Amino acid sequence: MPSWCSNDITIIGTNEQLTKLKKKVKNTKKEIKEHWDSAELDFNKCFPCPEILEKIHSGSSNINGKQYRNWIELDSKGNFVDFLQSREVFTLSIGLEDFHINQLVEEFGASCSYDWQIANYDTKWGATGFFGVDNDFELIKKDKDNTFNDLYKWEVYGDTAWGVAEGLWQKICNDFSVSMKIQFGGEVDAGIYVCVPESHETKESGYVEIDISDLSVGATS
Repeated sequence: MPSWCSNDITIIGTNEQLTKLKKKVKNTKKEIKEHWDSAELDFNKCFPCPEILEKIHSGSSNINGKQYRNWIELDSKGNFVDFLQSREVFTLSIGLEDFHINQLVEEFGASCSYDWQIANYDTKWGATGFFGVDNDFELIKKDKDNTFNDLYKWEVYGDTAWGVAEGLWQKICNDFSVSMKIQFGGEVDAGIYVCVPESHETKESGYVEIDISDLSVGATS
C-alpha cells in the first residue's frame, strides 16, 4: 500500500476557465457509484493514461517456466482482465516479449500504466479520488474594466500516492490556463506547492519554503 498524501488545492482562474475544467473532471453518477471512494472529481481525465497500457500487468510473473516483467491476462471469452479482477475470474496469462515492450516504450514512453503514470503524473495513480469543497466558485479579484477577466477560486481536496502529482497538475495548469496552490501533507513530508502555466511571464512552479509547524493539512472546511 502507498504512503498517502492529502491535498487541499485552491485553483485560480476566470469563471470560464474553471467552468471548463470542472466540466472535464466531474464524474457522472455512475462513475461516482463505481469509484472505490465515491469520488466526485477525477483529474486524470485531463491527461488520461493510454488505454492499451491500462490492460498490461507489471511486476514479475512466471508463465510456463519463464519470467516476464509485463504480461496480459484474458478471461475465458478472450476479454482483457485487469489486476483487480484477475483473482475473481479464470484467466489466461500471456507474457510480453522484449520486442513488444520496446514497441510500447517507443510509442508511449512506458510499457504499462504504472510506469506511465509515474513518468507523467509523478505518482503511481494520479488524482482520481477528489471532492469539491463547494460547488460554487468564489470571486477573489474583480477586473473593473472587463468582467470576463474577474478571478475566481475553486477549492478541492483529495489524496494522492506518495506525494504531489506535479506532472499532472502542471499539465492541467498549462492546458486550462489556471494556477494552483496545493497544501499537502503525508507520512513523509508536508508543505505547499504552487503550480502555474509554463507560459507565465514572471512565476514558475515549485515548492514554497514554509515552517511546517504552521501548516494545517486536511480537508478544507
